[in-house]
Amino acid sequence: MDSNMKKEIVIHPLQIYKGELPTVIYSGRGSQYRSLGYQELLTDHHITHSMSQPGTHINDAGNRMINQTRINRTQQA
Repeated sequence: MDSNMKKEIVIHPLQIYKGELPTVIYSGRGSQYRSLGYQELLTDHHITHSMSQPGTHINDAGNRMINQTRINRTQQA
């Protein structure tokens, strides 16, 4: 992956998602997650954004697993 990821990589999936969006999203502190466009999208959909602490990259895999589990549960409901 490009070390300077574009914000569209995190915005587009939320825009096209057909199910119920989560109320909380956990992420790392990458520039795409801190972008104004992403933050505005979350605010518009009343989604709370929880980011890992600086320098705690080990949490990223766990955060992704939590997000995917929530999406899977929503799709099964």
